[in-house]
Amino acid sequence: MVARRSSRWLHISYALLQQHLRRRSVWACFDRGAMTVGKETLANEVSPFTDEDRLLIEELRKRVVEELKLVPCYDHDFSIFRWIVGYDRNLDEAEKAMRKALNEFGALKLHKHDFSSIDKIHSYCDSISAPLQYFPGSLIGYDKAGNVISLQPFGGFDVLGLYESLKISDLYLMRIAESEGVMQLLRERENKFNRQLGTTVIIDLEGCSMDMLYTKPLKIMGQMLGKLQDMFPDVLRHLFIINAPYFMHIIWKCISPILSKQTKQKVQILGSDWKECLKEHIDEEVLYKNWGGTKESDTPYGDVRRGGKVPDDLKTGKENDLPESQLTTLSIAARSIGTVDVEVEDEKPGRTLKWWWKGATSDDLIFWVTRQDDKNSKESMVWPPMRLCTEHVAESREVPIPTSGLYKLHFDNTASRFFSKSVNYSVVVEDN
Repeated sequence: MVARRSSRWLHISYALLQQHLRRRSVWACFDRGAMTVGKETLANEVSPFTDEDRLLIEELRKRVVEELKLVPCYDHDFSIFRWIVGYDRNLDEAEKAMRKALNEFGALKLHKHDFSSIDKIHSYCDSISAPLQYFPGSLIGYDKAGNVISLQPFGGFDVLGLYESLKISDLYLMRIAESEGVMQLLRERENKFNRQLGTTVIIDLEGCSMDMLYTKPLKIMGQMLGKLQDMFPDVLRHLFIINAPYFMHIIWKCISPILSKQTKQKVQILGSDWKECLKEHIDEEVLYKNWGGTKESDTPYGDVRRGGKVPDDLKTGKENDLPESQLTTLSIAARSIGTVDVEVEDEKPGRTLKWWWKGATSDDLIFWVTRQDDKNSKESMVWPPMRLCTEHVAESREVPIPTSGLYKLHFDNTASRFFSKSVNYSVVVEDN
């Protein structure tokens, strides 16, 4: 079980917190609008499973036995226990969330990739798309407790440039792939040390300005965080925010509604002596010089991806859209889901399903793809649900479909209470 923090609770204004941060180091945890301020030492190792824990693990395992066949690597006590803790030991809720996540893992098939090292994770994520090279953040090693460290310096983040050049599904895919890679590393280390591990995340906001707070990209980032929480519950162990700007309360107001209770309890803002605080958790040789460490590199930042200005030639304009003659329009009423059916006959190796679509407005839709043997059979997932905005870059992808059946593209507009939405789409089956 995760040890509970024994910090002293103080209800103080954000302005007072900023004054306090300037005087000494404070680790601030947010929950329901209140802030917990206190000092904490390195957490003890997670205790072995209790008898009650093991009963819950076995019960949840039995409930999701079919889904575990899709991704057998998650049939792992520590992995299953994450859903139990993440959903406050409510097995009904944990079962629902775990079923959904396992089906999505099975569709993406990322668990079949070799993510046995941080370099291999970076290599796969870097290969997804060129614009993602400008998304800040990298895995840098392990902390003293054995948790994987993710360092995310957002000061050089070209928010608008990336929004105008990036396919949103690629952003989801990159972050899910990185998280799946981390899970592979954690499972190997958990088996070795026989205790539960997780991630330590450092968010460096040095250089951030109010000019970076664009509503639509912030909304997308928040939705992506919510998706990662659902797919990878109770993985976070520490989240350190350093160099917090004066408008930190605005950022918090945007993201806090999306975060789970467990995540909020692990958010910690460090003060002016943040380098010393980080070194309580992380050995100096793991951190690059810019973050108070001694790790050798040609620059103080090492190989940490820091963002930077997205080149204009990576930005996608309407001239890259498919011609109207190749497109069909689908209208999705408010509070409803539109579908496009594609009948695929015969079994053919190398065959793919290829789609392209773009919304008629800047609004977003949840999109996913399923397959059925026939109209009366159970659906299986081909591509998982993602909330996508196609204002600048269309959603397009090609996935293998060697098996015949009824394939369905789903466009979910149930979140809209009053307004219909429409998409222009193309979907083809190609024999390669």
